Amino acid sequence: MKKNKPLLTVLILLALGVCFFVVEILGVLKYNIACVSKTFFGISCPGCGLSRAFIFMTKLDFLSAFRMNILSIPLFFGFVTIFIFAVSDIFLKTNLIDRSLNLARKRWVIAILILLTALSWTYNLINRI
Repeated sequence: MKKNKPLLTVLILLALGVCFFVVEILGVLKYNIACVSKTFFGISCPGCGLSRAFIFMTKLDFLSAFRMNILSIPLFFGFVTIFIFAVSDIFLKTNLIDRSLNLARKRWVIAILILLTALSWTYNLINRI
């Protein structure tokens, strides 16, 4: 099963990307994506605006994406990095995904992620995204 992890990662990321582009091209959502937290509780969550931000990124409008949610740019580059690592693991027989997972378990990495999430939530609450 361990040999299939990079391939599965690539396939999942490609499927998500294709679905996202198809939805954008077909114009199904038109930026009316409801947040469960905002709908039921009336407050923005740390992820509010991420879908719209990714839509802006498909149009290469990174500034608007950043304004929608400050986590969108790091998440986008994180997905790209994971994709590159997975492809490298498949073709070059490296072990980059496992190494990055070991790094992600470090306390300082977790602290940075918690801090970024808190900053995103505060930004979303202040700007009422």
